[in-house]
Amino acid sequence: MSAATPSFEKTRLASQLALSVFVENEDSLRHQLDALNGVVAVIELRLDNAPIGLRLNAIVEGYTNFNFILCNRAAPQADYDVEPSERLYVDWPIDSALPASLQRFRVIHSWHAHDAQTKYDLADIADTLSAVRRPHDLCKMVQWCDYVEDFELYADIDLCFAQGAAAQFSRIVSLLNDAPFMYVSLPLLQTAVGQFDLPTATQRFFNGIDAQTDLCGVVGDINVASSQSPQLWHAAMTDVQPQKTFAYVPLPVANTSAFEALVQACQFKALSVTNPHKQWAETFATVASGYGAANFLLASGDGYHAFATDGIGALQALSNHGFTPKHKLLVIGNGGASQSVVKFAQQHQVDVSVCSRRPRLSEAWGCNNYSFDEVTLGGYDAFIQATTLGSEQQPGCVLKARALPAGSLALDMVYRPAETEWLQHAAACGALPVMGAEMLIEQFQSQFDLFNARPALVLIGMRGSGKTTLGQHLANELQLPFLDIDQLLEDQHQRRIDEWIASDLASFRECEAEMLAAALQSPNCVIATGGGIVESEESRELLEQHPKVLLLQCEKELLLERQQQNPRPPLTEHNLEQEIALISEQRQQWYAQCSSQQVDSSLSIAETAEHARLFFIN
Repeated sequence: MSAATPSFEKTRLASQLALSVFVENEDSLRHQLDALNGVVAVIELRLDNAPIGLRLNAIVEGYTNFNFILCNRAAPQADYDVEPSERLYVDWPIDSALPASLQRFRVIHSWHAHDAQTKYDLADIADTLSAVRRPHDLCKMVQWCDYVEDFELYADIDLCFAQGAAAQFSRIVSLLNDAPFMYVSLPLLQTAVGQFDLPTATQRFFNGIDAQTDLCGVVGDINVASSQSPQLWHAAMTDVQPQKTFAYVPLPVANTSAFEALVQACQFKALSVTNPHKQWAETFATVASGYGAANFLLASGDGYHAFATDGIGALQALSNHGFTPKHKLLVIGNGGASQSVVKFAQQHQVDVSVCSRRPRLSEAWGCNNYSFDEVTLGGYDAFIQATTLGSEQQPGCVLKARALPAGSLALDMVYRPAETEWLQHAAACGALPVMGAEMLIEQFQSQFDLFNARPALVLIGMRGSGKTTLGQHLANELQLPFLDIDQLLEDQHQRRIDEWIASDLASFRECEAEMLAAALQSPNCVIATGGGIVESEESRELLEQHPKVLLLQCEKELLLERQQQNPRPPLTEHNLEQEIALISEQRQQWYAQCSSQQVDSSLSIAETAEHARLFFIN
């Protein structure tokens, strides 16, 4: 996807940005200010290395379209050769008393943490800042946080954010909590660790950050700060929903228990989850993915739905290069990502095996399970390297001494570096390397589709197959709306279905198709249809075009038993057993034609619902 970059002049974010820039000489500063008209509202002039004789007053008076902050962190100045105004602030550290010469200015009373190791009493610092504030002044607290759960907001602090790996999250959250602006820098010229640079901020957040912003992020260890996911998500959102206010930020997490409180407080709309937190995501979710580990959490109702898109991304990346369910697959590793891939492959009838250093950890996965020493590579058509070995943080190559079959496919789930040592080894063996970035794109696309609009799950099948019972159960479990086509028709037309069918079948089928078309426009819901909906050509065309149609298959004997227990008006002149056999024979071809997948609804409601849920969310 290509991101449409908004012009600086039209950005709605300008009032929320403060560009922090080191001043080196007056000419270059004026050139920068000329180019920034309409881009930002505030300019922080970092005067640490400013030249002697800089005409600050001329600059402030000459550029009335900006508010200015004067700041010298290296050696705070006791006076400035400039006239006070409503557009001008002086940044002064609270380590020392405000000089009398600066008391005529509006002041940003500031405090900065020096490093990540020193422990500070932040509440005491916040009190100190608030105590020295005067009318029209601002207070600024800059913490140092490498993990988002350590960041603390204080209501009385106007500008409260962090440096470190958690910096981007802290800046967006500060804006969401009514910070007057966010400091940004010029590219490659950061004035604080973790700042957004100006082009990134204007491209990603050009609609501004406000109460309507959907806050999302990618959860991982400290290395997630360099994730490519924010770039993908913002580019795609710009293409698909250009008017949306949206923010997707890196979320380095060390303490998942503390992070859970942050998730609730910030009301994240969606969270991508990377190692080592995929098992946590599965257990944290209100509705688990069923894969044992999850890499995507989507807000729904009062909780989160967990999804496992590692399998989707990996198998799709392989299929782009010719892989089919007829091929044999070996997954290397048995962590959360591996488990997701194995279960997804099994669901799609792929012959999959696992090899790992500690095979006992994957013994319950329902597939062949080998140690590195005993696995034979020659019988496999494709390989997925699902460990973290080979990443920038953990260099190396798993099974380096073992030759992969020539012509086989070799996918590495590691995507940084782009060409891992394992992929180089695979290429040397004559295998076709598939880079992890390709899987990342496929995985992202799956998550992005879930975020924007998951197609409705449509249940079809014979009368008595359990469509309404399953639909209500599944909708309750997933906390989604349940739509019953027959009930909607009766409510809208004030006619009983059995009487309507008996008196004017053609009219009923026409209205049924119209109701189905309308219901299919509603994403993120469960729809139960009437058993005879496939008898309409118009309805069949609608169902064939829909990606999530589940056929409930049930033995005729059980259909008979259920309909005897819950009698309904006859559809033919035959006895019930003959009627079921006749109608089933008439409709089976249409049911198969219209469905994307089928499930045995003679199983328990819990078992049937689990099959249906996995089909729906994956």
